[in-house]
Amino acid sequence: MAGKLVKANIAIHTCAVTSAVAAGAWSLIPIVGAVGIIVGLDTIFLTPMTIGMVIYIGKLHGQTFTYSSMAAGLGQFIGMVLGVNIARSLATIVPGWGTVLNATIAAGLQETIGWGAYLLLEDGGDIKNLKEYIQSNRGDINKTKEEQSKNSQKIKSAIKKLSADNRKRYFYLKNK
Repeated sequence: MAGKLVKANIAIHTCAVTSAVAAGAWSLIPIVGAVGIIVGLDTIFLTPMTIGMVIYIGKLHGQTFTYSSMAAGLGQFIGMVLGVNIARSLATIVPGWGTVLNATIAAGLQETIGWGAYLLLEDGGDIKNLKEYIQSNRGDINKTKEEQSKNSQKIKSAIKKLSADNRKRYFYLKNK
C-alpha cells in the first residue's frame, strides 16, 4: 500500500508540475496562447500526460488500460473543464500573473484527475466512471489541510520504511 501511494504521489506530482510548466509556457505566447487555450491547442500537450498518468495509476492497481480507451474516457472529462479552459485563456491576458494562474490551474487539474483516479481505483471502481467519481467526491479529493497533513505524515512514514537505496531514488526523482 505505502509503495503504491508513494509511486502514485510521484507520478501525480510529476505530471502536475510538467503540466504547469507546459501551460505556463503556452500562455506566454502573445494572443496565440490565449486563443490556443480556448480552442484546446494546449490540450494536445496536456492530454497525453494525463492519460499516461492514469494508465500508470491503473498499473499500480493491477489494471491495464489501452491508450485509446483512456483517451475516450478522459475526453469526456476534459470536455467538462471547458469553462476552466476559458478562465485560463482570460488569465493569460494579464502578463506575469496570468501565466502563474494558468500554470496553477493546469497543475490543479492534473492533481484532481490523478488523485481522483487513485481514490477511485483504491475503492475498486471502474476508471470509466472517473468523471462521475470526481464530481461526486470533490470533498474527498480536495482534502482539507489537516487531512493533507495526515497524508503527508503517512508518506513520510512510508518513505522511512523504504530501503536506503529506494529512499535515495525517491528523493532523486522528487527533486528532479
